[in-house]
Amino acid sequence: MQSRFTYGAVTLALLASVTFALAQNPSTNTKRDSGAMPPPPSAQMPAAPSKLQTSAQPQTQAQLSLSADQKQAIWDSVGKNKGAKAPANFQASIGANVPAQVALRPLPGTLSKQVPDAKKYRYAKIDDQVVLVDPSTHKVIDVIKQ
Repeated sequence: MQSRFTYGAVTLALLASVTFALAQNPSTNTKRDSGAMPPPPSAQMPAAPSKLQTSAQPQTQAQLSLSADQKQAIWDSVGKNKGAKAPANFQASIGANVPAQVALRPLPGTLSKQVPDAKKYRYAKIDDQVVLVDPSTHKVIDVIKQ
């Protein structure tokens, strides 16, 4: 008889501890009381992407911020060259793909001190504008007009 009592007490204690554990975990509660407190804001917002995820994604467009003086220096250096006629269906705008038939040239070495960020890019003089291009993607980075 005492063993039945012991088994009953152990079963009741086990059932009570499982019930208590389930009550502590809000994700297992399928029904909320109207008076229950809402989860904290951090639980409602999606997690921010980690730096690993962000850096693993390919960058779609290079960034280049040139000052007015830097743009003027580029124009003074290469803007006076004769420009090629724009290929059909091509309009120079930031992010546009430059057709393969457009000849890209490196910027003159004299600009490396005035515009160090631009030395990895190439340029094309198309009509009356200097088009800076990322040679790895053939995308327009900046358009300089006089």
